[in-house]
Amino acid sequence: MREILSVNHLKKKYGCDDNTLLVIQDISFKVIEGEFISIMGSSGSGKTTLLNCISTIDDATEGNVLIEETDLTMLNESQKAKFRRENLGFIFQEYNLLDTLTVEENISLALTLNHLSVAKIKEKVSEIAEQLSIKHILTKYPYEISGGEKQRCACGRAVIHSPKLVLADEPTGALDSGNSRTLMETIDFMNKKMGTTVMVVTHDSVVSSYAQRVIFIKDGKIYNDIVLKKISLEEKRRKIMEIEEEMRRQS
Repeated sequence: MREILSVNHLKKKYGCDDNTLLVIQDISFKVIEGEFISIMGSSGSGKTTLLNCISTIDDATEGNVLIEETDLTMLNESQKAKFRRENLGFIFQEYNLLDTLTVEENISLALTLNHLSVAKIKEKVSEIAEQLSIKHILTKYPYEISGGEKQRCACGRAVIHSPKLVLADEPTGALDSGNSRTLMETIDFMNKKMGTTVMVVTHDSVVSSYAQRVIFIKDGKIYNDIVLKKISLEEKRRKIMEIEEEMRRQS
């Protein structure tokens, strides 16, 4: 399988001179095409900073981040914006759907910005909407649909341009348990049935239990990196909680 992401000796420092805070401390790992990986850690562990460096929203202090052959740390701001638009998908905590656009228009926004033809856009939107069971709401506006439908719309928008990597930062943070489960089942479907490579940052063991691999971050460093395949969600969650408890005991 292809290597999609390579994070090499990444460090992120805030501040200057004697007043500095090292948030990310020499983190390295790789992600293979088709993986569903969770980055897990408590508040302040550095997991969101790590995601921001991977997504080019923030700049690393040292080290590099490669997505396939592109070293993101070498891009200028306009190149980063173009790379994000063409190669990364994002699932936001608050959906970030535009109420003035229909579901179809929200999903197709990335393709419109990438200047695809109208015919090709309609073809791709129809395909994604069919896969995510939202074809019947394409002409509606976000304020006319349910929370679960908004989630699937947001997921469709994230994958419509066939990104190399989809990133989600605490995607269930603002959801109740029912909608959280629906969203994670949709992300799981995108990974297993659509072949999407996914990275989710979370502090929630239930969310992490959907992943095939969990990287635990503590004090800006990788504490553990475990592969969880061919076992139930309940067993995955039990293993995750055991490591969480171990991390707490060592604090």
